Amino acid sequence: MWTSKIVGHGKIKCTDVQMHPLNYRTHGEKQQEIVRDSMTELGMVQSIIINRTTGRLIDGHARVGEARKRQDATGQDVFLDAEYVELTEKEELQALLLLDGTGALARQDRELIGFLVDGMTWDAESLQSFQQELLVHYAHDGEWGGKKDADLESIEDWSNANIKRLVKVAIPVERWSEVAEAVNSWLESAGYEYRVIK
Repeated sequence: MWTSKIVGHGKIKCTDVQMHPLNYRTHGEKQQEIVRDSMTELGMVQSIIINRTTGRLIDGHARVGEARKRQDATGQDVFLDAEYVELTEKEELQALLLLDGTGALARQDRELIGFLVDGMTWDAESLQSFQQELLVHYAHDGEWGGKKDADLESIEDWSNANIKRLVKVAIPVERWSEVAEAVNSWLESAGYEYRVIK
């Protein structure tokens, strides 16, 4: 029988949240921009999680960080929705490790991602760019390392929107030397990263 550790919900001022000193996930500038723009454009759709036993934050560090920046910039108090759980200190560390960590193991359905993205528009450039990166990253059944080959005759114009979708498939390493210059140039200009699959 599963036991619910959720003991309450409420509002908390962002500066009153106790960030967890052992939070191992760091948030780069790009991710922070996406979080900030999504909070602005979409709104808050998820509560942060706080362990009532210790008062420490378990999930939501990026959102709290952006809320604090907003409060500093505007001079107005920013409150966040919080879900309170009651965990021992050991359970707190287990939750800290697993909450987002297990999400990295999930496979992605590229057809459903394509369906969600099709026709989706955002005001924020960071969200529009992130949406395209989702297509690129999960193009081959939710994994890096697809074995499909690129159409070498089609990469002459990498600025073409349709051609750009070719980056979603991995190029076998034995053919990399044939397309490396064109691929590198386009990826760098578009701000994408790539991986060579051996």
